Amino acid sequence: MQITTKINRQKRTITITIPLQKAMPSKSSGKTLVVASTHGCVTTEACHSGRPVVITANAFIYAASNRKRTADGVEPLAKNGSLPRKRIGEGTMRLRKEQEIRATNELLAMLAEDRRRGGQGIRTSEMCGTPAFHGESTLSLRQIACLLRKSGRAVARLNGSPRFSCNVWNLTDEAWDQARDKQQPTPSGG
Repeated sequence: MQITTKINRQKRTITITIPLQKAMPSKSSGKTLVVASTHGCVTTEACHSGRPVVITANAFIYAASNRKRTADGVEPLAKNGSLPRKRIGEGTMRLRKEQEIRATNELLAMLAEDRRRGGQGIRTSEMCGTPAFHGESTLSLRQIACLLRKSGRAVARLNGSPRFSCNVWNLTDEAWDQARDKQQPTPSGG
């Protein structure tokens, strides 16, 4: 079955037919499963004002959540030991205080490791999957930026072109000094 479009000029509507496919995880977060897609822009045989109509469409479902709650409504730890996030509103996630601390420490450790290797910083999008927060527990770009700003131990600089820019994060000099001091073995007294 091909992608088809029909224009009904009397009703002023366009009908797009896309074949269903096996539900596949989305490329970005995996929180949705794509069930039909044009896979980008498709020029159709339908015409409007003498020009061909170009469409792009995606149909998806939300991935089923297999989280279980205990009798008191508390979500247990995941198999990897991470704390699950708590949904507080449509599309909004909030971390509990202990999750916030853990995520912040992991993000700062990633920045310290990057600096140790002589890196020039890490883009926000490269820090979404920290060891405790991945899969269903992926941190959003906004959460990462908020956690790092709130810590006061990391700074961001804008990188890229005006049209395609991103934040690149580095440890502050003070945070780097602290991280380096933790790594250096203490001299043993004789």
